[in-house]
Amino acid sequence: MSAKVLLDWQAEDAVTDRLRGALSVDGGDRIADLRVWTIGQNLHAAEVTIVSDENAARLSTRR
Repeated sequence: MSAKVLLDWQAEDAVTDRLRGALSVDGGDRIADLRVWTIGQNLHAAEVTIVSDENAARLSTRR
């Protein structure tokens, strides 16, 4: 029996910077965490955490 192993590498800074620019928004929203991996030739995966002041305000009014 054999197992396949996925090896990944952090993407180059240029790729991460391009994605950060594409996700940038106005107002109080901000990218709290952005991780980008190269998982194949010209293939990337990302995990993004976005913090939004607007959502926090809406949640606080529900209490």
